[in-house]
Amino acid sequence: MSQNSLNLSELFPYPSYEEWKAAAVEALKGAPFEKKMLTNTYEGIDLKPIYSKNDVEELDTFLNNLPGEIPYLRHTDRLGFKITPWEIAQEINIPLPNVFNEALINALERGQTRVVLKFNENFAINTQSSVSGKDLLVADYKDFQNAVKDVQLECASLKVKPNSLGLELAALIIAYIEKNKFDKSKINLSFGISPLAQLKNYGKSIVSISKLIDDAEQLIRWKIANNINAKVITIDGETYLNGGSSSVQDVAFSLAEATFIIRELIQRGLSIDEIAPSIEFEFAIGPKFFTEIAKFRSARILWAKIVEAFGGNEESQKMYIHASTSKINKTIFDPNVNMLRVTTEALSAVLGGCQSISVGAYDEAIGIPGDFSLRIARNVQNILFHETHLIDTIDPASGSWYLEVLTNQIANKVWELFREVEKKGGILESLKAGFIQGEIRITAESRKANIASRRDTLLGTNKYPNLKEKPVSSLLDIPQSEIDKHLKKYAEKCTNPACEAATNEYRKTIYNERNKSLEKAIAAFNECTTIGQLIEATGALNSDDIQVEPISPYRMGTIFEELRQASAQDDPQLIKICLVNFGLLKEYKIRNDFSSDFFQVAGLDIVNTDGAMNPDEAIDQVKSTDYKVYVICSTDERYAEFVEDFARKFKQIKPNAKLILAGYPTELVENFRSAGVDDFIHIKTNIYEFLSALMKEIGILN
Repeated sequence: MSQNSLNLSELFPYPSYEEWKAAAVEALKGAPFEKKMLTNTYEGIDLKPIYSKNDVEELDTFLNNLPGEIPYLRHTDRLGFKITPWEIAQEINIPLPNVFNEALINALERGQTRVVLKFNENFAINTQSSVSGKDLLVADYKDFQNAVKDVQLECASLKVKPNSLGLELAALIIAYIEKNKFDKSKINLSFGISPLAQLKNYGKSIVSISKLIDDAEQLIRWKIANNINAKVITIDGETYLNGGSSSVQDVAFSLAEATFIIRELIQRGLSIDEIAPSIEFEFAIGPKFFTEIAKFRSARILWAKIVEAFGGNEESQKMYIHASTSKINKTIFDPNVNMLRVTTEALSAVLGGCQSISVGAYDEAIGIPGDFSLRIARNVQNILFHETHLIDTIDPASGSWYLEVLTNQIANKVWELFREVEKKGGILESLKAGFIQGEIRITAESRKANIASRRDTLLGTNKYPNLKEKPVSSLLDIPQSEIDKHLKKYAEKCTNPACEAATNEYRKTIYNERNKSLEKAIAAFNECTTIGQLIEATGALNSDDIQVEPISPYRMGTIFEELRQASAQDDPQLIKICLVNFGLLKEYKIRNDFSSDFFQVAGLDIVNTDGAMNPDEAIDQVKSTDYKVYVICSTDERYAEFVEDFARKFKQIKPNAKLILAGYPTELVENFRSAGVDDFIHIKTNIYEFLSALMKEIGILN
């Protein structure tokens, strides 16, 4: 450093935390520091406004851990994504196999690297069942062939979403691979067997849980014997977060589920080093950016700890994570905002070190996404991959005191909850007792309350709605006639002798040669043998006497969307709210803006009066109007001057109209009520409860 250069550290000395806090307290002007500056999360963690080196003094394990080193805090690979980048695994939610295939081939040619299949399980098991939703309608070999036609499975890995179709679905996939002579040494599979998925989602498993675990055992032995790169089991963590859970609950319950399956498979003779590498975790990515990064990091730490406790080696302690953007915060109205949401979620998954990521289309909550919305979703990852240099930095999230502390806090909370589940007998017993559902329900209700009162913001839904938005035009329209045509071939039960013979042969295998059932199932698939016929032959359908309360999907915007939909169907005159403004623009604008936003989240239209300078002028402005609701907007000073006089005169000419005041001047509230003001709206109002009650009162809601 030259003699003339400045030493900035001397000019700007580093302040201590105590000095910073003192300055913050002074700026708060008497407001309590803890209430204003600490943020409580759904995980039960108080986030501080600032973090310093002092906060990480006791976290040596975190600070000194490198990528690729146990407990894999930063990444399971020493070089992060530099050698093996994450897989772009976009879900394509199209039910018809041939239409699905067109979209899939298009996606693979434009950046997607992992094929994701989500089957309609009810249809696959019973082709006579009613069909609904966007899941793939595949029942037999021909359907599957049509869905993945022209896909080079040596180049694109294949993932099946969590399912209860077990060994029979896996056999169909293997039969396809063998008949098409793909090189098994180059194939990367994930069969998606999830023994508890149906139980969690629907309260009862279609296929016996013990049968599914037996299936997983057979497939693990098959993949080891054939040296196949395959994940056999998928831990369905998406159900927890998309049901409203916190990130701590999401990870804790997923780890408990994996522990249950490990114990079951060990009892069947497998070792932990055979089981753990066969497990894939599937998590939804929540809306809190830093929390989700810390969630993925903490999940890896604790999985390594659990596998080590079972005696697993270092390689077995590596966690494989597939992350999908969550459904919980996606909205129907102003859906373009969903593009922003999935972008930050995808980024948190990349920074969290997830090996496979799926980004949802911005209009997936409305219908079946078409080419445009699928392309936008896919390009979120393409941009992150090719244009942000994220793969060039081994651990982009390192060096943040905040993230290191948050990861440690989440890990501790997860471990505490995981141990509580274990003390209750494990995941299955906790589901039977309703403990898991109860914990998630508490968090979901807290989310609902925060959304209803706008402590949590859903842009475009409970704040800053856009009533002039145009309906999305990107949805894919699949005529019902096309679906009916696909279903028609299953209208009558197949009587093909070859199909019946294959099923009977498989039935014998189940009872006499259990260890050869995978081999027989592969051989059973011809053009018309169905997955359902083979599962039925096992006698495992609905054979569990286990019923639990299902974990229902939860979407935060639903309550406001219901209000918007109700107002959209009603008489235009009913849904207009008249804002009665007093004083100059600068006086009434703040509460006018607040009121406009308040009522528009329910789709209620706004009509404004000019700023009146006295009560009589305001009465002249409204007397010829005929609205159901009027809202006074101005300052507290103007209210004290005008409101009582205006309210009395207003009620004389409009006794049946609702008169509301924007604000809550405590000392004047009772006087205003006596004069004729019916209600008040302010920042502490539960906006959902207020609007739903109002809409019922004026006849918009039943």
